[in-house]
Amino acid sequence: MKSERSGYVYLMHSEATGWVKIGHSVNPEKRVGEVNAETPGLSWRLRSAMWCEDRYMVERAWHNAFKNQRITPGKEWFILQPEHLNLFQAICEQVTPIQEFVRGIPLPDSPGEVSRDPSEIVEMARARFASRDSNNLVRTDLPFNVVIEDLKLNGQPKTAAVYNEARIIEFDGAVLKLAFSEGQGFYAGMACDFGHMDELGKVLEARLGYCPKLEVMMSGGVS
Repeated sequence: MKSERSGYVYLMHSEATGWVKIGHSVNPEKRVGEVNAETPGLSWRLRSAMWCEDRYMVERAWHNAFKNQRITPGKEWFILQPEHLNLFQAICEQVTPIQEFVRGIPLPDSPGEVSRDPSEIVEMARARFASRDSNNLVRTDLPFNVVIEDLKLNGQPKTAAVYNEARIIEFDGAVLKLAFSEGQGFYAGMACDFGHMDELGKVLEARLGYCPKLEVMMSGGVS
């Protein structure tokens, strides 16, 4: 049954930045065109969508599920890992049989029967990722030595030398935190230089498929 609150919760992906937007609309195809007009150059593409009797509630549940992957607190922009994207699409396939935008299949005005309550499925997803995040609050598994070698191969030996003095203290997929020990203030300052950060960002994007936010700090806090 259609109501003012019913509609689609969608996931669109920026091919230029790797960012993801999760929002709601009665017409996701039209919405992606509007977002592309509002943010030219980001090349947004609609990936998946699910029909919901209460799109506001389901959107909020997805935002809560991925809260640790937000780019900016309180906003609907995220940096998601492939497993996050796969989960969203898999649930869309359970909830809304016709949702394959990438194949050009038109959306119905209102789908027929839904296999499961969308709110129940999203709550399951939220619980799954809350559990996952509690076990993986800090990741330091980025092969930073390989990143340093990539900088050298890209003809950036100075940038490589700067970041080679740093150590990863946290990497959660969205934010990469690098620390310099006491007495390395010069390197920490250079690490915050736009030129060096830009070169590091290029290598990280090539390795990860996106560029995480970079935070540089001394032993006592953010530089």
